[in-house]
Amino acid sequence: MKIKAARGNLSLFVLGAVLVGLILSVTMKAVPLFANDGESEIASSGAEHFVTIYDGGKKITVKTGAVTVADALERAEISLNDKDVVEPALEEEIVSRDFKINIYRARPAIVVDGIRQVQIMTAVSDPKEVVRSAGIELNEEDVVKITTFEGFLETGMSTAYKVFRAKKIKFMFYGQVAEIRTQADTVADFLEERNVEPKENDWISLPMETKLKDEMSLSIYRQGKHTVTVEEEVDFGEKITYDYSRNMGYKQITKPGVKGSKAVTYEIEMKDGKEVSRAVISEIIVSPAIVSEVTVGAYPIAMNPLTKSMGRNRYTTSTGILRQETYYDLNMSVVMKNCGGGGYYSVRDDGVKVDKDGYVIVAAHLGRYPRCSVVETSLGLGKVYDTGGFAQVNPEQFDIATDWTKRDGV
Repeated sequence: MKIKAARGNLSLFVLGAVLVGLILSVTMKAVPLFANDGESEIASSGAEHFVTIYDGGKKITVKTGAVTVADALERAEISLNDKDVVEPALEEEIVSRDFKINIYRARPAIVVDGIRQVQIMTAVSDPKEVVRSAGIELNEEDVVKITTFEGFLETGMSTAYKVFRAKKIKFMFYGQVAEIRTQADTVADFLEERNVEPKENDWISLPMETKLKDEMSLSIYRQGKHTVTVEEEVDFGEKITYDYSRNMGYKQITKPGVKGSKAVTYEIEMKDGKEVSRAVISEIIVSPAIVSEVTVGAYPIAMNPLTKSMGRNRYTTSTGILRQETYYDLNMSVVMKNCGGGGYYSVRDDGVKVDKDGYVIVAAHLGRYPRCSVVETSLGLGKVYDTGGFAQVNPEQFDIATDWTKRDGV
Protein backbone atom coordinates (compact mmCIF):
# COMPACT_ATOMS: atom_id res chain seq x y z
CA MET A 1 0.00 0.00 0.00
CA LYS A 2 2.83 2.41 0.80
CA ILE A 3 4.46 1.73 -2.57
CA LYS A 4 1.21 2.51 -4.43
CA ALA A 5 0.72 5.74 -2.48
CA ALA A 6 4.28 6.89 -3.28
CA ARG A 7 3.80 6.18 -6.97
CA GLY A 8 0.55 8.18 -6.93
CA ASN A 9 2.23 11.19 -5.31
CA LEU A 10 5.07 11.04 -7.86
CA SER A 11 2.60 11.10 -10.74
CA LEU A 12 0.89 14.15 -9.26
CA PHE A 13 4.27 15.94 -8.83
CA VAL A 14 5.26 15.31 -12.48
CA LEU A 15 1.88 16.49 -13.73
CA GLY A 16 2.19 19.70 -11.66
CA ALA A 17 5.68 20.42 -13.02
CA VAL A 18 4.46 20.00 -16.58
CA LEU A 19 1.59 22.43 -15.99
CA VAL A 20 3.92 25.05 -14.44
CA GLY A 21 6.29 24.75 -17.42
CA LEU A 22 3.44 25.31 -19.87
CA ILE A 23 2.25 28.43 -17.98
CA LEU A 24 5.76 29.95 -17.91
CA SER A 25 6.25 29.26 -21.62
CA VAL A 26 3.05 31.08 -22.53
CA THR A 27 3.91 33.99 -20.22
CA MET A 28 7.44 34.43 -21.67
CA LYS A 29 6.03 34.57 -25.21
CA ALA A 30 3.46 37.19 -24.23
CA VAL A 31 5.92 39.50 -22.39
CA PRO A 32 9.08 40.62 -24.30
CA LEU A 33 12.41 40.34 -22.57
CA PHE A 34 13.08 44.12 -23.11
CA ALA A 35 10.38 46.82 -23.12
CA ASN A 36 10.02 48.53 -26.54
CA ASP A 37 9.25 52.25 -26.97
CA GLY A 38 5.73 52.74 -28.34
CA GLU A 39 6.80 55.12 -31.15
CA SER A 40 9.63 52.79 -32.19
CA GLU A 41 7.08 50.01 -32.66
CA ILE A 42 4.97 52.29 -34.80
CA ALA A 43 7.83 53.40 -36.99
CA SER A 44 8.85 49.82 -37.69
CA SER A 45 8.06 48.33 -41.05
CA GLY A 46 4.49 47.13 -41.42
CA ALA A 47 3.17 49.05 -38.34
CA GLU A 48 -0.25 50.68 -38.74
CA HIS A 49 -1.43 54.05 -37.45
CA PHE A 50 -4.67 55.95 -37.11
CA VAL A 51 -4.34 59.03 -39.32
CA THR A 52 -6.92 61.82 -39.23
CA ILE A 53 -7.04 63.96 -42.38
CA TYR A 54 -8.69 67.39 -42.31
CA ASP A 55 -9.52 68.37 -45.88
CA GLY A 56 -11.45 71.63 -45.97
CA GLY A 57 -14.65 70.95 -44.05
CA LYS A 58 -14.19 67.16 -44.18
CA LYS A 59 -12.62 64.91 -41.57
CA ILE A 60 -11.42 61.42 -42.49
CA THR A 61 -9.79 58.90 -40.14
CA VAL A 62 -8.02 55.90 -41.66
CA LYS A 63 -5.95 53.04 -40.39
CA THR A 64 -2.84 52.81 -42.54
CA GLY A 65 0.66 51.46 -42.65
CA ALA A 66 1.94 54.51 -44.60
CA VAL A 67 5.38 55.78 -43.62
CA THR A 68 5.09 59.41 -44.85
CA VAL A 69 2.34 62.02 -45.22
CA ALA A 70 2.47 61.73 -49.02
CA ASP A 71 2.11 57.94 -48.78
CA ALA A 72 -0.88 58.26 -46.43
CA LEU A 73 -2.70 60.66 -48.78
CA GLU A 74 -2.01 58.42 -51.77
CA ARG A 75 -3.36 55.36 -49.96
CA ALA A 76 -6.43 57.36 -48.95
CA GLU A 77 -6.86 58.32 -52.63
CA ILE A 78 -6.71 62.04 -51.88
CA SER A 79 -5.28 64.11 -54.74
CA LEU A 80 -3.57 67.49 -54.47
CA ASN A 81 -3.14 70.53 -56.72
CA ASP A 82 0.16 72.41 -57.11
CA LYS A 83 -1.06 75.36 -55.03
CA ASP A 84 -2.52 73.27 -52.18
CA VAL A 85 -0.69 73.41 -48.86
CA VAL A 86 -0.25 70.36 -46.64
CA GLU A 87 0.85 70.38 -43.00
CA PRO A 88 2.99 68.58 -41.97
CA ALA A 89 5.03 68.53 -45.19
CA LEU A 90 4.55 65.67 -47.62
CA GLU A 91 7.95 64.15 -46.81
CA GLU A 92 7.25 64.15 -43.05
CA GLU A 93 7.36 60.65 -41.47
CA ILE A 94 4.39 59.37 -39.50
CA VAL A 95 5.76 58.54 -36.04
CA SER A 96 2.80 58.53 -33.65
CA ARG A 97 -0.24 56.30 -33.17
CA ASP A 98 -2.68 59.19 -33.70
CA PHE A 99 -1.38 61.40 -36.52
CA LYS A 100 -3.13 64.47 -37.96
CA ILE A 101 -2.81 65.94 -41.47
CA ASN A 102 -4.25 69.30 -42.55
CA ILE A 103 -4.93 70.12 -46.19
CA TYR A 104 -5.48 73.74 -47.18
CA ARG A 105 -7.03 73.80 -50.64
CA ALA A 106 -6.02 76.48 -53.12
CA ARG A 107 -8.89 78.68 -54.20
CA PRO A 108 -9.23 81.49 -56.72
CA ALA A 109 -8.78 84.99 -55.33
CA ILE A 110 -8.58 88.45 -56.81
CA VAL A 111 -6.36 91.19 -55.38
CA VAL A 112 -7.09 94.87 -56.01
CA ASP A 113 -4.30 97.40 -55.47
CA GLY A 114 -5.40 100.77 -56.83
CA ILE A 115 -6.04 100.27 -60.54
CA ARG A 116 -4.15 96.99 -60.55
CA GLN A 117 -6.07 93.70 -60.36
CA VAL A 118 -4.38 90.31 -60.00
CA GLN A 119 -6.22 86.96 -60.12
CA ILE A 120 -4.42 84.07 -58.41
CA MET A 121 -4.85 80.61 -56.88
CA THR A 122 -3.79 80.52 -53.25
CA ALA A 123 -4.18 78.32 -50.18
CA VAL A 124 -3.26 80.97 -47.58
CA SER A 125 -5.99 82.60 -45.51
CA ASP A 126 -4.35 85.67 -43.99
CA PRO A 127 -5.36 88.66 -46.17
CA LYS A 128 -1.87 90.19 -46.26
CA GLU A 129 -0.34 86.84 -47.20
CA VAL A 130 -2.89 86.50 -50.01
CA VAL A 131 -1.74 89.87 -51.39
CA ARG A 132 1.94 88.95 -51.08
CA SER A 133 1.30 85.64 -52.89
CA ALA A 134 0.08 87.79 -55.79
CA GLY A 135 3.56 89.32 -55.97
CA ILE A 136 2.49 92.66 -54.48
CA GLU A 137 4.72 94.24 -51.84
CA LEU A 138 3.16 95.70 -48.72
CA ASN A 139 4.37 98.18 -46.14
CA GLU A 140 3.75 97.43 -42.49
CA GLU A 141 1.13 100.19 -42.26
CA ASP A 142 -0.83 99.08 -45.36
CA VAL A 143 -4.19 97.42 -44.69
CA VAL A 144 -5.89 94.62 -46.64
CA LYS A 145 -9.66 94.15 -46.42
CA ILE A 146 -12.05 91.67 -47.97
CA THR A 147 -14.54 93.77 -49.92
CA THR A 148 -17.32 93.36 -52.45
CA PHE A 149 -15.98 92.96 -55.98
CA GLU A 150 -17.86 94.54 -58.85
CA GLY A 151 -16.38 92.30 -61.54
CA PHE A 152 -18.45 89.24 -60.62
CA LEU A 153 -19.71 88.65 -64.17
CA GLU A 154 -16.17 88.58 -65.59
CA THR A 155 -14.48 86.57 -62.84
CA GLY A 156 -17.24 84.73 -61.01
CA MET A 157 -15.94 86.13 -57.71
CA SER A 158 -18.06 88.41 -55.56
CA THR A 159 -15.32 89.43 -53.11
CA ALA A 160 -11.78 90.72 -53.46
CA TYR A 161 -8.74 91.40 -51.28
CA LYS A 162 -8.41 95.17 -51.52
CA VAL A 163 -5.22 96.99 -50.50
CA PHE A 164 -5.63 100.28 -48.65
CA ARG A 165 -2.26 101.99 -48.93
CA ALA A 166 -0.97 104.01 -45.99
CA LYS A 167 -0.35 107.67 -46.81
CA LYS A 168 3.27 108.80 -46.65
CA ILE A 169 3.59 112.00 -44.61
CA LYS A 170 6.70 114.15 -44.29
CA PHE A 171 6.47 115.09 -40.62
CA MET A 172 8.64 117.92 -39.29
CA PHE A 173 8.39 117.77 -35.50
CA TYR A 174 10.25 120.50 -33.63
CA GLY A 175 13.00 120.43 -36.28
CA GLN A 176 13.23 116.65 -36.59
CA VAL A 177 12.20 115.32 -40.00
CA ALA A 178 10.73 111.86 -40.54
CA GLU A 179 8.72 110.08 -43.23
CA ILE A 180 5.79 108.31 -41.60
CA ARG A 181 3.14 106.09 -43.17
CA THR A 182 -0.32 106.28 -41.68
CA GLN A 183 -3.95 105.28 -42.15
CA ALA A 184 -5.10 108.38 -40.25
CA ASP A 185 -7.77 110.46 -41.98
CA THR A 186 -7.06 113.96 -40.66
CA VAL A 187 -4.23 115.92 -39.05
CA ALA A 188 -5.93 115.52 -35.67
CA ASP A 189 -6.18 111.74 -36.14
CA PHE A 190 -2.52 111.57 -37.16
CA LEU A 191 -1.30 113.49 -34.10
CA GLU A 192 -3.42 111.32 -31.83
CA GLU A 193 -2.04 108.19 -33.50
CA ARG A 194 1.53 109.44 -32.90
CA ASN A 195 0.72 110.47 -29.29
CA VAL A 196 1.63 114.09 -30.09
CA GLU A 197 -0.05 116.74 -27.93
CA PRO A 198 0.78 120.22 -29.28
CA LYS A 199 1.31 122.93 -26.67
CA GLU A 200 -0.66 126.15 -26.63
CA ASN A 201 2.07 128.23 -28.30
CA ASP A 202 3.03 125.59 -30.90
CA TRP A 203 2.62 126.44 -34.58
CA ILE A 204 1.02 123.77 -36.80
CA SER A 205 1.31 124.13 -40.57
CA LEU A 206 -2.15 122.67 -41.32
CA PRO A 207 -5.56 122.98 -39.63
CA MET A 208 -6.43 120.00 -37.44
CA GLU A 209 -9.41 119.03 -39.63
CA THR A 210 -7.32 118.86 -42.83
CA LYS A 211 -7.69 115.59 -44.72
CA LEU A 212 -4.35 113.84 -45.15
CA LYS A 213 -3.07 112.96 -48.62
CA ASP A 214 -0.13 110.92 -49.80
CA GLU A 215 3.20 112.84 -49.90
CA MET A 216 1.75 115.65 -47.75
CA SER A 217 4.00 117.69 -45.44
CA LEU A 218 3.04 118.49 -41.86
CA SER A 219 5.12 120.66 -39.54
CA ILE A 220 4.95 121.50 -35.86
CA TYR A 221 7.23 124.17 -34.44
CA ARG A 222 7.55 125.74 -31.05
CA GLN A 223 7.49 129.54 -31.18
CA GLY A 224 10.67 131.17 -29.96
CA LYS A 225 14.00 129.43 -29.48
CA HIS A 226 14.55 125.71 -29.13
CA THR A 227 17.32 123.21 -29.84
CA VAL A 228 17.38 120.39 -32.32
CA THR A 229 20.00 117.71 -33.00
CA VAL A 230 20.46 116.34 -36.51
CA GLU A 231 22.92 113.89 -38.03
CA GLU A 232 25.02 115.24 -40.89
CA GLU A 233 27.60 113.76 -43.25
CA VAL A 234 31.32 114.41 -42.87
CA ASP A 235 33.28 114.44 -46.15
CA PHE A 236 36.45 112.38 -46.34
CA GLY A 237 39.82 113.85 -47.22
CA GLU A 238 42.37 112.64 -49.77
CA LYS A 239 45.85 111.36 -49.04
CA ILE A 240 48.00 111.65 -52.17
CA THR A 241 51.07 109.53 -52.91
CA TYR A 242 53.19 110.72 -55.85
CA ASP A 243 54.57 107.98 -58.10
CA TYR A 244 57.52 109.24 -60.16
CA SER A 245 57.55 106.10 -62.27
CA ARG A 246 54.23 107.16 -63.87
CA ASN A 247 53.49 110.15 -66.08
CA MET A 248 51.68 113.17 -64.77
CA GLY A 249 47.96 112.73 -65.32
CA TYR A 250 47.89 109.17 -63.95
CA LYS A 251 45.56 108.73 -60.98
CA GLN A 252 44.56 105.55 -59.14
CA ILE A 253 42.43 105.28 -55.98
CA THR A 254 44.19 102.65 -53.86
CA LYS A 255 41.80 102.90 -50.91
CA PRO A 256 38.32 104.40 -51.31
CA GLY A 257 37.26 107.04 -48.83
CA VAL A 258 34.21 106.63 -46.59
CA LYS A 259 32.06 109.50 -45.41
CA GLY A 260 31.61 109.89 -41.68
CA SER A 261 28.76 111.38 -39.68
CA LYS A 262 28.37 113.89 -36.89
CA ALA A 263 25.58 114.92 -34.54
CA VAL A 264 25.08 118.67 -34.74
CA THR A 265 22.97 120.52 -32.18
CA TYR A 266 21.46 123.81 -33.37
CA GLU A 267 19.62 126.52 -31.50
CA ILE A 268 16.75 127.52 -33.79
CA GLU A 269 14.50 130.54 -33.46
CA MET A 270 11.04 130.20 -34.99
CA LYS A 271 8.43 132.85 -35.74
CA ASP A 272 5.05 132.05 -37.32
CA GLY A 273 6.35 128.68 -38.44
CA LYS A 274 9.40 130.11 -40.17
CA GLU A 275 13.02 129.72 -39.12
CA VAL A 276 14.56 133.13 -38.57
CA SER A 277 17.93 132.04 -37.18
CA ARG A 278 20.05 128.96 -36.58
CA ALA A 279 23.29 128.67 -34.61
CA VAL A 280 25.52 125.66 -33.94
CA ILE A 281 25.77 124.81 -30.24
CA SER A 282 27.83 121.61 -30.48
CA GLU A 283 29.19 119.02 -32.89
CA ILE A 284 29.97 115.41 -31.94
CA ILE A 285 31.59 112.97 -34.39
CA VAL A 286 29.44 109.83 -34.51
CA SER A 287 31.59 107.94 -37.00
CA PRO A 288 34.86 109.40 -38.32
CA ALA A 289 35.44 109.73 -42.06
CA ILE A 290 38.03 107.42 -43.61
CA VAL A 291 40.55 109.21 -45.80
CA SER A 292 40.79 108.20 -49.45
CA GLU A 293 44.27 107.10 -50.53
CA VAL A 294 45.23 108.09 -54.08
CA THR A 295 48.35 107.46 -56.17
CA VAL A 296 49.09 110.05 -58.86
CA GLY A 297 51.77 110.07 -61.51
CA ALA A 298 54.53 112.67 -61.02
CA TYR A 299 56.94 111.97 -63.87
CA PRO A 300 57.25 115.28 -65.74
CA ILE A 301 56.14 115.48 -69.34
CA ALA A 302 58.79 116.49 -71.87
CA MET A 303 57.55 120.03 -72.41
CA ASN A 304 58.36 123.63 -71.64
CA PRO A 305 56.22 125.12 -68.87
CA LEU A 306 53.83 127.95 -69.67
CA THR A 307 55.22 131.42 -68.89
CA LYS A 308 53.84 134.96 -69.04
CA SER A 309 56.18 135.89 -71.87
CA MET A 310 55.22 132.74 -73.78
CA GLY A 311 51.52 133.67 -73.62
CA ARG A 312 50.45 130.40 -75.29
CA ASN A 313 51.93 126.95 -74.87
CA ARG A 314 51.42 123.94 -77.13
CA TYR A 315 52.58 120.39 -76.46
CA THR A 316 51.58 116.74 -76.76
CA THR A 317 50.46 115.05 -73.53
CA SER A 318 51.48 111.59 -72.31
CA THR A 319 48.22 110.28 -73.74
CA GLY A 320 48.85 111.78 -77.18
CA ILE A 321 46.53 114.80 -76.93
CA LEU A 322 47.63 118.06 -78.56
CA ARG A 323 47.20 120.51 -75.70
CA GLN A 324 47.12 124.31 -75.82
CA GLU A 325 47.56 126.34 -72.62
CA THR A 326 46.80 129.99 -71.95
CA TYR A 327 46.48 131.94 -68.70
CA TYR A 328 44.12 134.43 -67.05
CA ASP A 329 44.13 136.55 -63.88
CA LEU A 330 40.82 136.87 -61.98
CA ASN A 331 39.63 136.65 -58.37
CA MET A 332 38.97 132.91 -57.89
CA SER A 333 37.14 132.98 -54.53
CA VAL A 334 33.74 132.21 -56.09
CA VAL A 335 34.73 129.24 -58.27
CA MET A 336 36.89 127.88 -55.43
CA LYS A 337 33.71 127.06 -53.50
CA ASN A 338 33.44 124.06 -55.85
CA CYS A 339 35.12 120.71 -55.11
CA GLY A 340 35.12 121.34 -51.34
CA GLY A 341 37.63 124.17 -51.75
CA GLY A 342 35.68 126.43 -49.41
CA GLY A 343 36.70 129.52 -51.41
CA TYR A 344 40.34 129.15 -50.38
CA TYR A 345 43.32 129.36 -52.76
CA SER A 346 46.84 130.79 -52.77
CA VAL A 347 49.51 132.07 -55.17
CA ARG A 348 52.73 130.12 -55.63
CA ASP A 349 56.12 131.83 -55.82
CA ASP A 350 56.01 131.55 -59.61
CA GLY A 351 52.65 133.39 -59.69
CA VAL A 352 50.51 130.31 -60.42
CA LYS A 353 47.26 130.02 -58.39
CA VAL A 354 46.75 126.70 -56.57
CA ASP A 355 44.04 125.22 -54.32
CA LYS A 356 44.45 124.13 -50.71
CA ASP A 357 45.90 120.78 -51.84
CA GLY A 358 48.44 122.38 -54.18
CA TYR A 359 46.63 121.61 -57.46
CA VAL A 360 46.99 124.22 -60.22
CA ILE A 361 43.63 125.93 -60.80
CA VAL A 362 42.44 125.12 -64.32
CA ALA A 363 39.58 126.29 -66.56
CA ALA A 364 38.59 123.66 -69.15
CA HIS A 365 35.79 122.23 -71.29
CA LEU A 366 33.52 120.71 -68.60
CA GLY A 367 32.02 118.20 -71.02
CA ARG A 368 35.51 116.81 -71.70
CA TYR A 369 37.05 117.46 -68.27
CA PRO A 370 34.36 117.52 -65.54
CA ARG A 371 34.65 119.96 -62.69
CA CYS A 372 36.96 118.71 -59.88
CA SER A 373 38.80 116.25 -62.17
CA VAL A 374 42.61 116.10 -61.87
CA VAL A 375 44.50 116.88 -65.08
CA GLU A 376 48.14 117.25 -66.19
CA THR A 377 49.48 120.68 -67.10
CA SER A 378 52.90 122.00 -67.98
CA LEU A 379 52.95 123.66 -64.53
CA GLY A 380 52.15 120.51 -62.54
CA LEU A 381 49.02 118.56 -61.66
CA GLY A 382 45.92 120.69 -61.93
CA LYS A 383 42.27 120.47 -60.91
CA VAL A 384 39.38 121.78 -63.02
CA TYR A 385 37.43 124.49 -61.20
CA ASP A 386 36.32 126.81 -64.00
CA THR A 387 35.47 127.07 -67.69
CA GLY A 388 35.21 129.75 -70.38
CA GLY A 389 34.18 130.58 -73.94
CA PHE A 390 37.49 129.31 -75.27
CA ALA A 391 36.39 125.75 -74.46
CA GLN A 392 33.80 125.82 -77.25
CA VAL A 393 36.49 126.71 -79.81
CA ASN A 394 39.16 124.28 -78.55
CA PRO A 395 37.92 121.55 -76.15
CA GLU A 396 41.54 120.53 -75.42
CA GLN A 397 42.65 123.99 -74.32
CA PHE A 398 43.43 124.73 -70.65
CA ASP A 399 43.32 128.23 -69.20
CA ILE A 400 45.60 128.45 -66.15
CA ALA A 401 44.75 130.80 -63.26
CA THR A 402 47.76 133.04 -62.50
CA ASP A 403 48.70 136.34 -60.86
CA TRP A 404 50.87 137.33 -63.83
CA THR A 405 48.76 140.30 -65.00
CA LYS A 406 47.58 142.16 -61.88
CA ARG A 407 50.32 140.95 -59.53
CA ASP A 408 48.04 141.77 -56.54
CA GLY A 409 48.34 138.38 -54.82
CA VAL A 410 44.63 137.65 -55.39
